Amino acid sequence: MADTLTSKTALKAYFQTGDKPTQDQFDDQISTLVAQGGNTGALHSAVQIGGGSDNGAVASGVCGCFAMGTAATAINNNGCFAQGTSVSATAMNGCFAQGFGVTASGSNGCFAQGQATSAFGAGGAFAQGLGAYALGTYGSFAQGTAAYASGNFGSFAQGENASATGDKGSFAQGAGVRATGSYGCFAMGTATTATSDNGCFAMGVNATASKPGAAQFGSGSNGLGTSLKVGGGIRILGNTSAQGDRNGDIWVDSGGTVCMYSNGTAQGIVGGALMG
Repeated sequence: MADTLTSKTALKAYFQTGDKPTQDQFDDQISTLVAQGGNTGALHSAVQIGGGSDNGAVASGVCGCFAMGTAATAINNNGCFAQGTSVSATAMNGCFAQGFGVTASGSNGCFAQGQATSAFGAGGAFAQGLGAYALGTYGSFAQGTAAYASGNFGSFAQGENASATGDKGSFAQGAGVRATGSYGCFAMGTATTATSDNGCFAMGVNATASKPGAAQFGSGSNGLGTSLKVGGGIRILGNTSAQGDRNGDIWVDSGGTVCMYSNGTAQGIVGGALMG
């Protein structure tokens, strides 16, 4: 049996009035109908190519459903695409799965590409790489190795074991980084963690920021809101009602005096000198 895909022009030539098509030509027609008509041969704008009857490609949607490869499954309508080995695209309106062991199940723009990647969120979920997961809706992006983005309305994880789980603006980039807060939570570097909502920023190696408006650069931890800390040294406070409680803290008190916490006490700075 030829069992090949054939153009419409060639198929018509097989079945001209009075012609007797060969068995191979019949096989060509059947293969072509199944490829162009999905798993039943009668689905509108469905195409499936590849694999055998037990482990083949299955396209069972309409209006733009495409499956190609081995154990590739596209089962929904209006732009459902599965290509590769053991890939599955199950949602409608732009669902794309490509690679090996890949799953795309969100609707309205869901993209999974690579190996063992999954995009589950609807309305713009993107997973690319090895073991990357994009679970959030309306803008969830995971790229790299074991990158994980589950926050909704804008979560971004890129790198190795990067995780962005906060909603509405969580960003994790690097290796072993975690951004768990919402509304602008940013972690970048190696083993950095940003855990608070409303503007929390950690960058460096083993850096942690855990309060709103806290920023930590370099190794160390900053658990004081509206403050900037560099490494384990100077921490600049942004709230005039706050008073430092560790050596290296700098702030402006309610009277407008620049103060520093030094040698275990709070001291004002006047003319470049400390006053106790």
